[in-house]
Amino acid sequence: MNKYWFYLKSSVYVEFKHQHIFLYDTSNGNYLEATSHDFINLVEELYEDGNLGVILVDDMLLTIPAVKNYVEKILEKDMGSLINIEEMPVKPISLVPILSLKKDIDKLLSKEDALPYLHQDLGKYLLELNIHLNSNCALSCPWCNKYDKQFLCCSRDTSMPFLSLLSLKRIFEQIQYLPISTINILGGDIFQYEHLQSLDELGKMSNKVLNVYCHYKHFSVYNFKGIRAIHLIIPFPVDVEKLQTVYAGLGGKCIFHFIIENKNHYMQVQSIISAFRMNEDMIKIHPFYNGKNIDFFEDFIYLDKEDILCDKASMRDILRNKKLNINTFGGLHILPDGKVKGNLEANVIGNILNQNITEIIFNELKMNTAWRRVRTAKPCCDCIFQCFCPSPSNYERVIGRPNLCHVKSEK
Repeated sequence: MNKYWFYLKSSVYVEFKHQHIFLYDTSNGNYLEATSHDFINLVEELYEDGNLGVILVDDMLLTIPAVKNYVEKILEKDMGSLINIEEMPVKPISLVPILSLKKDIDKLLSKEDALPYLHQDLGKYLLELNIHLNSNCALSCPWCNKYDKQFLCCSRDTSMPFLSLLSLKRIFEQIQYLPISTINILGGDIFQYEHLQSLDELGKMSNKVLNVYCHYKHFSVYNFKGIRAIHLIIPFPVDVEKLQTVYAGLGGKCIFHFIIENKNHYMQVQSIISAFRMNEDMIKIHPFYNGKNIDFFEDFIYLDKEDILCDKASMRDILRNKKLNINTFGGLHILPDGKVKGNLEANVIGNILNQNITEIIFNELKMNTAWRRVRTAKPCCDCIFQCFCPSPSNYERVIGRPNLCHVKSEK
């Protein structure tokens, strides 16, 4: 009876979910699904302590139809190997991809002696800072105060003050030597903010470049010294004549953010892009859930299996999705009253008026209001594509569903 060493390539990630298994080769995007109990047991043996990712199989095992079928598929897809022990008498070793974080936040938080180790790197976790200057605005957008709960956007709140100059200075003093690369400036009508020139100077002095977000009807030519790009917010209905005037006066430093609620809006955006001869890299389209257009989201936004697997995922991507929310990790929102959130839909984690940025970052890591919110709720936690889907976004929050997909429906 022939015997063979059986193992998977180290680039193959395996997801076990109840009586379902999913093998994915991160080197080429090949994958294999199976529900055979015999085959699942075979792959599980590879992960047992002491097997080092390699097990011994014989001809008798390979006569089991399901095992034979799936092993052949693995060999066809070059996802693993089956080597006769006569050709390789000494058992080989295959590295099995297992997530093991040296700086796992939960582990560090549970050990008091490890906290200094965590604190020394806190500033490196800040990747994006969203500074909300004010909230006063003369416009009456139909869904104001709801847009910004789904994506970066201007908003109005008459009860909210403006961010003080002292707070601005505190912010830029603290981030001056941090490796943060993205600073977004938002508000209501930011051009009414009385410390706008001071903000521009603070950004330039600290060698930080700013992204300025404003409604296209608010835009006025302002000579920002430290600007990376102007981001124009464009909800429907669109004043095309006004937009054309703004577009003509802006030149290249501009990104257009169209907010759409249905297919008709999308078609209108395409007409504007064509008429204005806009480049694709200048356009961002944001679907907006208004409480009544779930059909639009189900038809055009929800993912299916082909969408989830259309782009090749790296092992880093997959393992990252187990621990971090790529949509929110590293981001902070500083509101006009000084309160700080990891996500506008999340709880307050600090106040810039009396706390340091690093202290607020530590609060987010400890409280986990946004940065480490991953797909642990049902039905995602039972799905073999759990770590392949995009991280949860604000759309899931406002729609009230943990999964915006057609793979596992739970209405």
